[in-house]
Amino acid sequence: MTTAPFASSATPPQPPAPPPAAPSWRPASLRADSAIVGLGVALLAAAIVISTLYSRADGDLDWSTYAVGLVATIGLLVVGAGIRLTYAGADGTTDLSAWPMSFGAVGAGLMTGVALDDAAASAYVAGLLVLALAAVAYVLSPSAPPVVAAVLGLLLVYAQTLDDTGLVDTEDEGFIQAAVAVAVFVLLVSAVAWFLPGARVVVGVAAGAVAVAAYLALMAAIAFASLFAGFASFDPEATGPPEEPSYDNDVYVILALATLLVAAWLVAAYLTDAPGFRLVGVAMVASVLPAGMAVLAVEHPSVWALVVGALGGAALVLVAVRARAVATQSRPTPPAQAGPTSPPPPPYVG
Repeated sequence: MTTAPFASSATPPQPPAPPPAAPSWRPASLRADSAIVGLGVALLAAAIVISTLYSRADGDLDWSTYAVGLVATIGLLVVGAGIRLTYAGADGTTDLSAWPMSFGAVGAGLMTGVALDDAAASAYVAGLLVLALAAVAYVLSPSAPPVVAAVLGLLLVYAQTLDDTGLVDTEDEGFIQAAVAVAVFVLLVSAVAWFLPGARVVVGVAAGAVAVAAYLALMAAIAFASLFAGFASFDPEATGPPEEPSYDNDVYVILALATLLVAAWLVAAYLTDAPGFRLVGVAMVASVLPAGMAVLAVEHPSVWALVVGALGGAALVLVAVRARAVATQSRPTPPAQAGPTSPPPPPYVG
């Protein structure tokens, strides 16, 4: 009778089998629902924006137009919360509830701002309402969209605070103050979002896109101010030609702050390996730097191009050299040639 060999006590136990890998794709039904939710949120968000723009087009509140935005906002909030309660936080369903609730939070702020009109506290009330609703949405569906909505509410409160305190004078040419305010806001919200792993990349990249757009707008405003500076400074009683104001320092400060932001994004790209941070870094350098050169009216742009191109080329060459070194180290070595073989032993004769 054959018996199965039993393991010796010295035999180490076999490691447990690894758990099956989680599927990288959600079921087709959830993916279809996600696309449908995206379409519905986009259409309702458009209705809210239209209502915001036209509810007070004639000065007085148009209740018919305002009601459309109000119903769309309530619908987003209620349907988003209903989807969350229906699925009870099942895997792969977060975005189905997070997107409607997040855009509903922003819509609630917009509708509140329209209702309060030009009240002194309208920006604060609307911004804080967005923050509160976004916080609730994040508790129900922890993900990036509620954090982005909270950033928009914070931006509203932040901008109104800067205006009320006079840190950024909107009636004067406070280009440097505005550039510093943008950089502080971007770094602040990115630092806060860094402690929320599900939102750090989306919020950081979205804030970066805002910074790129804001700095381009500041460059355009400086160019516009420089164009009409001569007319504004004309003095009929002056004996000599008018002295035009210079905005070179403003441009240099903006370029320095842009460099700081790009450095922060490169560090974030290294830590997260997210391509979005590299994308906003490229967008900032490739757009704001040429815009600054145009505003400065540099005499030798070829020198700037040569220096920037040389630095970029050196960076790529460095990576190419490192790639060659890594490829050489990982290349398999050929097997060593065997030495002279000894003759085989004579056959055994019994």
